[in-house]
Amino acid sequence: MPSPPNPSLERRRTLVITVLICTRNPRAEYLARVLSALRQQDLALSDWELLVIDNRSDSPLGASCNVGWHPQGRILREETPGKSHALLLGLREAQGEAVVIVDDDNVLAPDYLAGARRIMDQRPEVAVCGGRVSGEFEGTVPSWVKPYLIYLAINDFRPETTMVSRAKNAWQVLPAGAGMVIRTGVARAYFDRCKGVRWCLGPGAGGQTLARSEDTDMVYHALDQGYAMAHFPELRVTHLIPKERLTCRYLARLRRQGGRSEEIVQCLHGLHRPQPWRAALRWMVRRALRRLPPRDWRAWWVDLNADIGRICAWRDLARDTSEPPTTR
Repeated sequence: MPSPPNPSLERRRTLVITVLICTRNPRAEYLARVLSALRQQDLALSDWELLVIDNRSDSPLGASCNVGWHPQGRILREETPGKSHALLLGLREAQGEAVVIVDDDNVLAPDYLAGARRIMDQRPEVAVCGGRVSGEFEGTVPSWVKPYLIYLAINDFRPETTMVSRAKNAWQVLPAGAGMVIRTGVARAYFDRCKGVRWCLGPGAGGQTLARSEDTDMVYHALDQGYAMAHFPELRVTHLIPKERLTCRYLARLRRQGGRSEEIVQCLHGLHRPQPWRAALRWMVRRALRRLPPRDWRAWWVDLNADIGRICAWRDLARDTSEPPTTR
């Protein structure tokens, strides 16, 4: 494992931020709020740039999305569907020393970019960080859905304290993808390492997939390089969540696909061990039976789909021996 970076070599007098929005067929009113929040940032426009990556939207965003208010604002188009591919394009074009990854439904607090710049400049040991993500919901959140809000990147249950760690199993510190801040060089190194490696881009490369575990994989890569990850509660994001994401159908699909990609990442980094197929099936059945009678059948179904995702990950890893976990 490489030695930790020398903080004195990492420090910069100034640090320019790149805001990177990867989007595909965005909800117009949500994207408008995201851009409005960016326009109201405390950080001077000269200190950051804005890149909107249109990931093959049905209607090109160039005709409907206005970033002309930003002197360093650009709309780029990536024809290969999948967030990973959009991120790759954005990272190639980014001029900033750190990137803030903003989804098309993430509304940043006015001081977010100024805070991100300050943190990246003053905490050279930290390569990647996130903040407090709260939800703004379209309609009432059903009581049975509340335990699953964490899978919608909601983490406002975390302590209002700064947390820094180099441990991959420090779940309370792991940044959410919404508003993630990462040093550009670290992110580029991650994607360079992914070239030709199936499982790096596999979790999030499918266009319509709901699994986005490349965020976690990228964080783990930074930890492998000797950096730390951090949670800074002063960085605040509002996640706009439409009513269809609060349904049993959506959450079951999210947990099945997310459970698969999450488990692949955990296994490749040695945090979990794949189970043989028959043992995995027995494990899933036992867990499903233990949840009976369920507090709500919809919750039972969502949990079952998460377990199905995990055993699918074990099956897929067993089929592919081209990259054993020890090579990561």
